[in-house]
Amino acid sequence: MNTEQDNSPNVFKQTGQMITTSIRDSPLVSKGFMLALCIFYAGSFVPFLRELFVMKPGSTVWDLYIWNIFTNTYVETHILSLLFSITGVAASSVWLLQSPLQAQQNSFTIIPWSKGMYFKFIIIVNILISIISFLLALIIYSLLKNENLLNEEYNGFHGCLSGFTVVLKQQLPEQQFSILNIYVLRGKHIPFLCIVVGAVHGVFVGQVTDFLYLVLGVYVAWFYLRFFQLHDDDGTRGDHADSFSFVSFFPSSLQPYVANFANYFHLIACRIGLVKKIRIMSPLTPSTHSFIAPTSSSTSASNSRKLERQNNSAPVYQPTLKPSDDVSIDVIVHPTNTNNSTTSSAGHQLSAVDAQRRRELAQKALEKRMASKAEAAVDTAPTTTKTEL
Repeated sequence: MNTEQDNSPNVFKQTGQMITTSIRDSPLVSKGFMLALCIFYAGSFVPFLRELFVMKPGSTVWDLYIWNIFTNTYVETHILSLLFSITGVAASSVWLLQSPLQAQQNSFTIIPWSKGMYFKFIIIVNILISIISFLLALIIYSLLKNENLLNEEYNGFHGCLSGFTVVLKQQLPEQQFSILNIYVLRGKHIPFLCIVVGAVHGVFVGQVTDFLYLVLGVYVAWFYLRFFQLHDDDGTRGDHADSFSFVSFFPSSLQPYVANFANYFHLIACRIGLVKKIRIMSPLTPSTHSFIAPTSSSTSASNSRKLERQNNSAPVYQPTLKPSDDVSIDVIVHPTNTNNSTTSSAGHQLSAVDAQRRRELAQKALEKRMASKAEAAVDTAPTTTKTEL
């Protein structure tokens, strides 16, 4: 009994020391965000400044306070929220903005970000959260004619913090995290847990805007990291790994149903030109399907490193090259395969890294064959070609 009482203060003491160390060792770019959070927190006690910087859709429209779309996500009105946000910024910066040498010395493997990538992530995620929340408030008001929706305050950094949980899922999906030495949680489950906690908080406390920011933070961060984030190391955009698909955020029992909706919205986004067509996600059932093969520019070197460090958590694919002219690759999905290897046509066991290399070699062979066909078409007269199915 005394041992448990002695351990409790030690846990809080170690947590406090870890937070203090993170703030002290954080780089300048994150300290700038922490300073901004403190300044806006102090300004929230002045009614005039609070009216200017906290977003109210009604004030934004009628009073033309357009700037609060860009400032509200940095305004914290409670001291505990401020401390939590500062801790999140400090911890995320120390974790993501490591030097390559520091990253190699860790017990877990991550791909460090540059300061520019870190800065753009926070700015873009916060702006998109504000814009989407503002538009949703106007749409719901136009339908329900409830003026209280226009007077609701939207503010807080917690949307961006929920976005960092998506980065955690991307970088360390299988890493185990201990919560106060009571519960162990894997990195890939943290975003979904964040949404569940936000939903419970919204029901009992009545802060619907907080829950909205948490949900939008997870989705906007995933959308940005999946399709648009520019990687400084190789100049590619996004992360098209199957372990980072939208359905992977949900429990396995819900994934087949979510995949159908995700495919539908992905096709709409492709048709309006919002994203490029990379693949159509399957409902994760044993089947054979095909997707448009990514070009060499969309095959990120960082994705290969992710496959190597994620303990083969993603579903394993076995590609088969076909000599058709539409540049497609047939993929056989084996979701029931639970071991960390796949079997080649010769019966040999292949790791996920070997399978990725074979896919890259198949892609290069396909591009070389298509180039040869193009050169032959120039030298010879047009002839009828036969497509093998």
